[in-house]
Amino acid sequence: MIGSRTDTKLLYQDGEVYLLDGEDRVVRFALADVYRGNEAIRYISPGYEIDAPYGCGHTMQRQELSEDKFVLKVLAQDSDYDLCLIDTINSSSYNLRKNGVFYPLNDVPGVEEYLDLCFPYVKEAVTKEDGMVWMLPISVYMPELIVQEETLQEMGVSLQRNMNWEEFSSVIAGMTQKEKGFISLSRMVCSMLFFQQYFGQYNSVDQEIFRQNMKGMQKIGSDLWLAPYREDKRYLFYYIRYMGDYTNPFLKEYYYGENAKVYPMPKLSEGDANTATCILLAVNPASSHLEETLDFIADYVAWQMAEEEAPLFFTEPVPAAGSFESEIYQLYQNGTIAYTVDADAYLEGFYEMLDGEKGMEEYIKDTERKLKIYFGE
Repeated sequence: MIGSRTDTKLLYQDGEVYLLDGEDRVVRFALADVYRGNEAIRYISPGYEIDAPYGCGHTMQRQELSEDKFVLKVLAQDSDYDLCLIDTINSSSYNLRKNGVFYPLNDVPGVEEYLDLCFPYVKEAVTKEDGMVWMLPISVYMPELIVQEETLQEMGVSLQRNMNWEEFSSVIAGMTQKEKGFISLSRMVCSMLFFQQYFGQYNSVDQEIFRQNMKGMQKIGSDLWLAPYREDKRYLFYYIRYMGDYTNPFLKEYYYGENAKVYPMPKLSEGDANTATCILLAVNPASSHLEETLDFIADYVAWQMAEEEAPLFFTEPVPAAGSFESEIYQLYQNGTIAYTVDADAYLEGFYEMLDGEKGMEEYIKDTERKLKIYFGE
């Protein structure tokens, strides 16, 4: 025995790996069958990202950079990294999509088949106008509300599915402080999602729809918090974003409960798609390990397609109608991927405007000038 990890129930002995799967069944395989022994594939990310790519037997080396250094390295096409890991929730993602240069993945074995398994909007988000696949989606985060309808009815809170921001803001404004203690949501989260939705459709805040939504957002106030889960399952609604939170059986059993429902987050208009963000892998065209990096991409998509539990952004399998899982599926089915605009272009004076410390027209005038520069670059 070379070593064992008792906490993960992993054992290596005489070239064989032994471990327990999720149902405590023993799995055995030869390390030589999966270990590639390659020179390390170097990938960079803007800080810590929870969804690091599974190595599929490849040696992986990660470097976490500040967002500014990450963007500069990607745009400069330095040759000292092979992959970059991008979360479209980061404020640099719009810039990287517009100005970044990445290696096309169309001819990598399995990539086209992998993207065909994704919901169409996911494939569209990583495909340029000329058909070039410039990034590989590895996770899609769909922010939504986990709702206890019985508690809503008991407390007389009129939350409904598919609300716009004005309607949702009115619901929040009508809640007592006690009722607000039964929700987990913050004004910052609402504002961030609103701007992702808004800049997906508009490049200007000098619009009547912006003014109307801001009048609604001013009702939300700053006294909302992302509270921890209540063990008594007595709550109105919880904001969640990560895929793992939807599928975690522990959360479902002990916190969500069997009667929990999934509601879309508010939107600009009722018929809009649900706005999601995406974790992406992109290949550096200047990589000095390009062949090995493309081999890894091929292995990664093959592994992902062979997994028993498909990612939530795959179209198959379709869950049974009426189940908790089917509600999640419907959220992911009707989606769009947001590439986030740099907050420096719109956030200055925003919360002061919501709190009435700055006039809305003054905010619009100041922000409009910055947006024209940002989108015109």
